[in-house]
Amino acid sequence: MKRIAIFTNSHKDSDLLYTCEAIRILAREDCVISIQSGFEKHIRAVFPDLPKCISFTSCQSKLSDADIILVLGGDGTILDAARDAIPLNIPILGINLGRIGYIAELEKNELHMLKKLFTDEYSIKERMTLRVEIINPNGEVVSCINSSALNDAVVSHGTVSRIVDIRLFSGKDPVADYRADGLIVATPTGSTAYSMAAGGPVLAPHMDCMCVTPICPHALSARPLIFSGDDVLMIENTCDREECLYLTVDGQGANRLEQGYFVRIARSNKKARLISMKESRFFSVLHNKLSSIL
Repeated sequence: MKRIAIFTNSHKDSDLLYTCEAIRILAREDCVISIQSGFEKHIRAVFPDLPKCISFTSCQSKLSDADIILVLGGDGTILDAARDAIPLNIPILGINLGRIGYIAELEKNELHMLKKLFTDEYSIKERMTLRVEIINPNGEVVSCINSSALNDAVVSHGTVSRIVDIRLFSGKDPVADYRADGLIVATPTGSTAYSMAAGGPVLAPHMDCMCVTPICPHALSARPLIFSGDDVLMIENTCDREECLYLTVDGQGANRLEQGYFVRIARSNKKARLISMKESRFFSVLHNKLSSIL
């Protein structure tokens, strides 16, 4: 019996049409299903005779007991679920209800493929994640912002687009000084997100590396750089024109980075586990998804 937790973005599935269809398919199989308690009233209205395999619970408790997390939404929703799933080593199956959905495995017209979860017609692909910490000028860890970031870490001015000064190190070795709107450090998974939009390269998701992409650099020589997954990157706030810069990780938070402080970014020992059900090649999927928005 499989224990499946459903994580739904109600903004992407406002009437829970796709969520209820997924429940209908899963309820025919040997499983127990848990879903956010906030959706109970709507789901009971759709299922007057609610299957006994369904329970409603808080997000955190439903994840901790799950064998699989089923996420319905866009890539942002998958990243939200991944923050809890990765530390618990729980595999994620994403169903794309967003516009592009690079991380999601299935599209909303492929819900019938959920049956493969019960016939073992799937594999689990592991993706590298990042450990992101703020370090003070004395080299002490002030805060571990994220121990398993799946997409990226971004240092910038924050909500206002303004050129800032940033210095990049690989270990103790200085790499470059940037005058730019900010700096992105992305995993291969995150290379198709903000980094790609800022002009960074697209990396095959199985690679073990990090991509550093400057945002709107004020220099012709500033180019994206690729580092080994074994490297430890340090980003120093060298900007004396601003009170502080800000660090966001996987699109979350606005953590203050004072002048002279560093962001330390390294490969985490935790892996994201994503369920794969199709034989589609990554770059073929990328081409199709990019073509669909042109």
